[in-house]
Amino acid sequence: MRRFLLAAAAASAAAVLGTGLVSVSAGAQPARQATTTETFQAMSTSATAAALTLVVRGHFTAGGTLVPVTATRSTATLPDGTFRVVQQVATSSQGFNTRTCLVTEAEQGTWTLSDGTGSYAGIAGAGPFSLTILGVTSRNAKGKCNHVQAPATFELLVTATVTLTSG
Repeated sequence: MRRFLLAAAAASAAAVLGTGLVSVSAGAQPARQATTTETFQAMSTSATAAALTLVVRGHFTAGGTLVPVTATRSTATLPDGTFRVVQQVATSSQGFNTRTCLVTEAEQGTWTLSDGTGSYAGIAGAGPFSLTILGVTSRNAKGKCNHVQAPATFELLVTATVTLTSG
């Protein structure tokens, strides 16, 4: 279970981005701007989902998906293009309550984004992220927590505030 949650957390955490350099054009907004702040939020309510829902707001606003490629790399797909997100975890904690079947996990670290396509060509940056997972496992026939399968109830949330600078 811990291995599954760590992989899910690491992959989904890669959904969110940090502070750094970027050249982004979005709709009628200018293609180059000295400094902008973006807020990224990715979430899922399924421990086995292939993609996370991603919402970006700030200089550009878009909704899309974040698809984990490896435990440390994901691809963000928005209507006007894609970009790569790489995570480096600095701190991590996990917990499992055998009485209540509650699974908890938290991570903080740095995200790096690159390799943009479409409107995100040239995107680059790095900055802080945080990830939180809460889940409740099912119980087996003997009433014990079933920690082998994915949690029956699951919430994963990744957030980051990114300062983008055009070059």
